[in-house]
Amino acid sequence: MQVDTAPEHAADTMLRHLFGEDLSPEELLELEDGLFLFECMAEYTLAVGNTVTAIRKEEWAFKVRETERLVGLGRISQALHRLTSLGLASDTPAVRAALLAKFPAIPPGREVVGRHPAAPPGHIEMDVFLRALRSFAVGVGPGPDGLRAEFLKSMIGDSEDDPVLLYMRDFAQLLGDGLAPTYLRPWLAGGQLIGVGKHDSLGRPIALIADARPIVMGLTWRKLVFKCTLQMDKATLRERLLPDQMAVGVVCGAEAMLHATREWLASNRHQPDCVLLQTDISNAFNTLLPAQFLQDAATYAPASARFAEYYYGTPSRLVYQRESVECARGQQGCPLMAPLFCLSRCRLIEEARRNNPRPSPGFSPAFADDSFSGGSVDEVWEQFRQELQLADAYGLHVDPRKCTLYLLAGERFRGDVSRFQSLGVRKVTGADVLMLKTPISENADFLQSFQEEKQG
Repeated sequence: MQVDTAPEHAADTMLRHLFGEDLSPEELLELEDGLFLFECMAEYTLAVGNTVTAIRKEEWAFKVRETERLVGLGRISQALHRLTSLGLASDTPAVRAALLAKFPAIPPGREVVGRHPAAPPGHIEMDVFLRALRSFAVGVGPGPDGLRAEFLKSMIGDSEDDPVLLYMRDFAQLLGDGLAPTYLRPWLAGGQLIGVGKHDSLGRPIALIADARPIVMGLTWRKLVFKCTLQMDKATLRERLLPDQMAVGVVCGAEAMLHATREWLASNRHQPDCVLLQTDISNAFNTLLPAQFLQDAATYAPASARFAEYYYGTPSRLVYQRESVECARGQQGCPLMAPLFCLSRCRLIEEARRNNPRPSPGFSPAFADDSFSGGSVDEVWEQFRQELQLADAYGLHVDPRKCTLYLLAGERFRGDVSRFQSLGVRKVTGADVLMLKTPISENADFLQSFQEEKQG
C-alpha cells in the first residue's frame, strides 16, 4: 500500500484529525493519497473502544515520532496500533504484584501426570512451513533470545530457495515432535513477560501504574512451529468450535458475531422475558489448567498436541524485569492458547448443558473468552449457574460482578432477575448492547453517548 512520501506530517495530522481539529486545504491536498487512513483510524478507534484522548499530553510527542517512523517504513497497521494502544505498563510494585498474581500455581492433585504422550504431528510440508514463516508481521518482537522472525525470513532469500530452508524446516519438525532436550524445557517453554495497558469492564482505561494485561513474548521458533501445526489442525478445530465460537479459523469472526447478534436482537427484543447475558472470565488464558486443555488438544488439535505437551506439561520460566518467575498454566501471547482455551471452554459449556434440567439458551455466540447467552431469563440463569459450578474444575473464575445482563424488552420486561443481582451481575434495562467493545443498538442517543465518551 502506498503512503505519503513525506510521512513526517502524517502522524501529527492523523492525531489532530482524531482530536476533532479541522485540516487546512493544503494539508488535505498534501495527504490526498492517504485520506482513507484518517477515516480508517477514526473507525478503528471507535470499534476497539480505545480512548485516544486519555493519552497524556507528554506521551503524545513520543507517539507522533513513533508513528511517523512506522508510516515512513510503510507499516500502516503498526502505526494505527501505536496510536490507539494504551502503551506498556510501568514497573511499579502494584503492576509487578498484579502481573505475577495472574500466574497462579497448580492446586495439589491437578498437575499434568500419568498422560500418555500425544502422537507426533506428522510431516510438516514445506508449503506449510513457508506460509507460517511469511505470516509473521514486519517488526514483530523477539523472545528472550532476541531472535526475530525477520532474521529467519532473510536467511531464506527473496526467492525462498536457499538450502538453509530445508534445515529450518527439519528443525521445526524436531521441535514439533517434542524431541528438544528436556533440560531446556522450562526455558524454551517460557518467554519475556511484559504488561500492556488494559481497560476495565466498562471500557475505561486503567492507569498504567496500577494494573496491566500480561503478555508472554515467547521464542520465535516456538511461535513458528505452532503456526505450522495450527494450519494442520484447522479443519478439526473449525468442525469442533463452529458455529458458536468465532475466534478460531473464521475470517472476520468478530464482525460476523456482531452482525448475527444484531439480527438476533431484532427478532427477540420484544419478548417480555428475553435476556442477553455477557459472561466475564477473569484472566482466562493464564488460569486454565493444562490438564484440561492438553486433553482437548489431543482430541481436536492432534498436530499441535505433542508440542503443546512439551511446552505446557511442566512449569516453565518467565523473565520479568530480569527476574525469573514460574508459570504453571497457559500463556497469553502464545499462538496456541486461544484455540486451546476455546476447546476447553466449548467442553465446559457442553457439560453444563448436559447438567441443565431446562432447555439450553438458543443463542450463545463467543469470541475467545468473550461469551454471551441469550434466551428466556430462566434458561439463561440455569445455564449460567451450571457453568459457575463447573468453572473451578477447569481452573477458570467467572466474576459475576463483571458480567452484564441485558433486559431486552426494556420497561416491558417481565421476569425474575433477583438471582443474577444476588451475585452482583450488572443489569441494563433495554437492548443497548455493548459487545466486543462495540455498540449494537438502534438507539441514537446510546450511539451518540458512546461516541462522545470515546472521544472524551
